[in-house]
Amino acid sequence: MKFKNKEIKFNIYIFFVLTAMVWGLVMSIMIPVSQVPDEYTHFEGMLASYGNKEILREDMDRFFEPSGMSEFNQGNLHPVDSGLYMKTGMESYSKGLFEYGLRPSISAIKYLPIAIGFYFGVLLHLPMIVCHQLGELTALIFYIIFCVIALKKMPFKKEVMLFVMLLPMAIQEAGSFSPDVVVNACSFLITAMILDFRVRDKKVGWKDIIVFALLSLWILIAKMIYVLIPLGIFIVPLDKFELKLGKKIELAAVIKRFKPVFIGLIILMVILVGYICRDFAYFKVLYACILQPGNTFSLFKNTFLGYGDLFIQTLVGSFGWLEIDVSLVFIVIFFIMLFYINVFQTKESIEMQESFTFKNRIVFVIISAAVFGFVLLSMVSWSFFLEGFDLDVPVSVMRSYLPRISYMLGVQGRYFIPFMPMLVSSLGRGNEVKNRKFYTAVQCAFYIGSMMYVIWLLDIRYWR
Repeated sequence: MKFKNKEIKFNIYIFFVLTAMVWGLVMSIMIPVSQVPDEYTHFEGMLASYGNKEILREDMDRFFEPSGMSEFNQGNLHPVDSGLYMKTGMESYSKGLFEYGLRPSISAIKYLPIAIGFYFGVLLHLPMIVCHQLGELTALIFYIIFCVIALKKMPFKKEVMLFVMLLPMAIQEAGSFSPDVVVNACSFLITAMILDFRVRDKKVGWKDIIVFALLSLWILIAKMIYVLIPLGIFIVPLDKFELKLGKKIELAAVIKRFKPVFIGLIILMVILVGYICRDFAYFKVLYACILQPGNTFSLFKNTFLGYGDLFIQTLVGSFGWLEIDVSLVFIVIFFIMLFYINVFQTKESIEMQESFTFKNRIVFVIISAAVFGFVLLSMVSWSFFLEGFDLDVPVSVMRSYLPRISYMLGVQGRYFIPFMPMLVSSLGRGNEVKNRKFYTAVQCAFYIGSMMYVIWLLDIRYWR
């Protein structure tokens, strides 16, 4: 495409920023406050982590209940009374930010992108609905910034990364009060950094390692089960690291020389962490599942057979309080599109994969499968809770719970989004695209069509 003798090239970064910002803002506004899956719980969690749960009571008494929002979570599929929604939402909180107080705990960091906007609104004594929208806006901006950096660092299959970043479910979470915005954004960036370290002809220094470690720590605090994703860094050869201690000691060379010792130390550290955390409910559930492989396998099988369609639906698109599902036709188109952009790649993308070996791909698949398994196992404790079982019991007692449940309840497909780039990037090198204009046009048409379709679904659900 030319304009005044200058060729206009498709810029994937600008396209992502514009699409994510427009789509994210529209979804944030069109999905009423507290209606994103688990958003009310996340809002409560954020206020608790910052030490001012009093705000929650004000929201409930003066905004959620009077506007009818709280009734939406009870299966009432009525549209929003826009006049009442705006009237109640335009009231301000009764106190200023410092009167409520800020006493953040360590868990507050997982809500940081949201808290910046929300508490800025409270500080300025803005209306409640504006405070909520500001929180969702700063979360969306954070998501976009981190995703752009990830796209730039992604050495190949950028289109696959873009596809995952623009998942309707991912965009819904990006403009909400969910800590998933942190988990998704950090996971995407970590995956891109690992691949960048592996295939690009450059050294990995202390600055890279520190950023990588901080992102991993953020994920650990936000949702511990995804901390396995950073383990992909072990596919990077030690020769690529340049980690000097003083003027003479090269840490990477020392590790390479005494590799068995360091491997032993890592194993010892894992065992030590497991021992220290042995009394945590999640670890007790994990130990119980490991000690009961037969029952655990049955749980996996029953869950897949009973809820496999729900996983797919909530991965692709299930909006509001899991009330608004995309159609089966859209889901089929979605997977065809994912297959298309993974099978066909640009020449540059294929060339960049030369040093991403078969063994590296196997490691990525294993990590993805492990995270997938841990996501499911994390829901075992929730299933125990729903059944009324006491979680403050020894592992020996918890083992007896497993045969008494049939499914892992509470799992949603959106929990699989963080490791999707790692998994899909490992599935083949792809074939060279012959017509780039057509390749780009198909993707643009898909994203624009998806955006219009989701907006239509939200409109007929909430506003008609």
